Amino acid sequence: MERLYGFFILQTYVPSILIVILSWVSFWVNMDAVPARISLGVTTVLTMATQLSGSKVSIPKVSYPKAIDVWMSMCMMFVFLSLVEYAFVNALSRESESEKKKREKCEDEKIFADEKGNGHRITMAPASPPRKCLCNGREAAINLERAARVIFPVVFITFNIIYWSVYTQPINRSS
Repeated sequence: MERLYGFFILQTYVPSILIVILSWVSFWVNMDAVPARISLGVTTVLTMATQLSGSKVSIPKVSYPKAIDVWMSMCMMFVFLSLVEYAFVNALSRESESEKKKREKCEDEKIFADEKGNGHRITMAPASPPRKCLCNGREAAINLERAARVIFPVVFITFNIIYWSVYTQPINRSS
């Protein structure tokens, strides 16, 4: 008995690969385009969830994970992580300049208490020249986006190599 893989490849694997790749499009969309990125992320997660439930309809239920379960779960994870990545990017990019300036100002001010316990704020000139911030929130968000553009495809390709090499091995049934 031999299994025909064409149906599953065309009906399940190819669409799920395309959905995962579509979720990466958000890495190239401007981080300030919140509605576009959220819509893209949520749509791909919901589409992947539909694919996941649809893939289980025509396959018999068993007590162990099947190859298609591993595949769909990993694809769902990639799509979900691309949405989570945007949450981090959005949070990093919202670090405002005023908050940064407040932090720098607090570093330059010292509070001293006199004998009565009253606090006096004294602004001290820094002994050394002020350090330039190497990476503010917006730059960190941009760097995260650049990293995600490379890391997500590399990890997905690596997963594909491992998955297909494991699940396309002939089963040795010696009894």
